[in-house]
Amino acid sequence: MILFIYATLMRALSSKTEHSRRTGFMFFFFRVLLYYLSGLSWFLCFSCVLFQIFKDLL
Repeated sequence: MILFIYATLMRALSSKTEHSRRTGFMFFFFRVLLYYLSGLSWFLCFSCVLFQIFKDLL
């Protein structure tokens, strides 16, 4: 995960022209945001399931 982000960032930095560098950074931030949102939704689902289980136990 961390290595993937690092590789994407290095690829964005190694771009020769300014336009492709800016597009690479936009792509990089969009990809990080996507990973963050998917991780957050997984965490919310998991905590909801845990809450249901604990509510049934109590």
